Amino acid sequence: MNKKGFTLVELSIAAGLLSLVIIAGFAVFNNSGKAFSAGSWRLARQQEAQRFLLKFKENIEKASNAYEFTGNSNNMIASIPISISTKYNNMFAASTESTGVLYTSSVTPIQQVNQELGINIMRKGIWKGYSLECRNNVLSFTQTGKVAQMHADTPGNIRNNANITKGNLSQDFSISLSDVASIGVFIAKATDSVDLKTNDVLLTLKVGMVMPKSKGQTTVTEEITAIIHDKDIEHNRATFIRTF
Repeated sequence: MNKKGFTLVELSIAAGLLSLVIIAGFAVFNNSGKAFSAGSWRLARQQEAQRFLLKFKENIEKASNAYEFTGNSNNMIASIPISISTKYNNMFAASTESTGVLYTSSVTPIQQVNQELGINIMRKGIWKGYSLECRNNVLSFTQTGKVAQMHADTPGNIRNNANITKGNLSQDFSISLSDVASIGVFIAKATDSVDLKTNDVLLTLKVGMVMPKSKGQTTVTEEITAIIHDKDIEHNRATFIRTF
């Protein structure tokens, strides 16, 4: 019985085939790992974006002008606009510089409260400021009561009104969203329906995110629409340089 060993050529062929199998296996493993990472990132960003946008909607819809309720009368002291970037109705790229997207403020109503013995007192309104800004691909939405950082568009008769409390920090918050590549604020006039009036405005915030080092291949886009009942919207300033 002749025992015959492998020739050098056969060994080379076998080694080459084994290398191909190993390379193919590594490629499959590597691609599977990338797909898992991309899927995990996408899910995380979707959840974070939805929480962020819901927080934005809840607060921006509650932001109101300044009113004084006295007896049966309801008087508006001042109109406080929502100031948005002039790039509205377009998606624009997030910048490494601080980019102002939206600013406004709100005042809870000043109310006359009937006390015992027929004494009436005024329940003070509370001023709150809101800012939506992006810096280094991080979008931040902030509510503050810091009077020193009061929004530039806040009317003077609010700043100087003794019946409006400024500087209440008890409800301050800031929420952020990372990996933001593009932002859009879209404005549309509402039409009559059960929940809308013709003078209402629909404000849509749209955010595009890109996974780092994915060369733009892994993305997530989320948006939400807020109904603005009691605010004017202005866009006459090209840039905003303000941090609450």
